[in-house]
Amino acid sequence: MSIAMADVFLGNYLVYFSALGCVRLIQVALLFRLYALDPQHAPKTYNIATGIAIASGLWIVSSFLPPPYHFVVALAALALDMLTPLTKGKGNTVRLLNVHHLQERLGLFLMLVLGESMLVVALVSTSASTLTSLPQAVFLGLLITIVVWWLYFDYLERCVHGERPRHLFWYLQGHCLVFLSLIFVAAGYKNIIADGTYTVFDTALIAGGLFGVIAGLLAVRITLSPLPRVMVVAFIGALFLIGIITISNIFTPYAVFNLTGGTVIALGLIDRLFLRKH
Repeated sequence: MSIAMADVFLGNYLVYFSALGCVRLIQVALLFRLYALDPQHAPKTYNIATGIAIASGLWIVSSFLPPPYHFVVALAALALDMLTPLTKGKGNTVRLLNVHHLQERLGLFLMLVLGESMLVVALVSTSASTLTSLPQAVFLGLLITIVVWWLYFDYLERCVHGERPRHLFWYLQGHCLVFLSLIFVAAGYKNIIADGTYTVFDTALIAGGLFGVIAGLLAVRITLSPLPRVMVVAFIGALFLIGIITISNIFTPYAVFNLTGGTVIALGLIDRLFLRKH
C-alpha cells in the first residue's frame, strides 16, 4: 500500500485498493481464528465479520473499475466499514473493550500524524528561507502543535484516564476527524512555506483543518465524560470564531492565518488554566 500510494495521486488505483482489500480480508481471517481459539466468547451472529468481509471485497472490486464507478464503489466500501460497528446481531449486546489499549493505540497514531506532519513541513523549510521571510509561520505552527498535544494528551491524563467511551462510534470518528484535519493543516503549511506567500487556498486549508481538529477533540471529550460549562463555551466559541474568520472576505489570507491560529492557541491556554485549577 505504501509503495503504491504515489500512483494513487496519478489516478492508478489498482495496486493500492487491491492491497487494502487483501489487508482487510486478512483481518477477517484473524477475527475468525480468534473465534475458533476462544469459542466461549464468539458472538452468536457474525455481523461485524460479515460487514468487514463485504467491504473488503468492494475495495478489491473498486480497484478494477474506471472512474467514476471506482469512486462510487469505494465510497460504498468506506461507508460499510464505518457503519458496520453500529450493527448488532442476535445476542450481541455488549462490546468487549480494553480501554487502556485502545487509548494507547489512538494516542500513538496521533503522535505519528503529528510527527509526520511536522517532518513534511520541516523538510520543506530546509529549502526555503522561512525563518527570516515567514517567521510567524514557523512559530505559529510550533505553538499549534503544542496546543493540540495539550488539548488531547493532557486532558486524557488528568481527567479521563482509562474512562470507557459512552459512545464508541463517535469517539472513534472524532479521532478520525482530528487525524484528517491535521493532514490538511500540514498541507497548508507546506504550501505556504514552499511558496513563501499566503494564498487564500492554503490559509483555508489551515483554517478548515484547525476547525476540524477542535470539532474532533470536542467529540472525543463529549463521549468520555460530561464537560464543564466553561469548556463547552470555550470550544464552541473557538469553532464559531474560526468559522466566521474563514468564510469572511474582509480578511486577507495573512490575517486569516494568524487569527485562526491565535484562536486555537487561546483555546489551549484556557484549557490549560482550567485543568490546573481542577
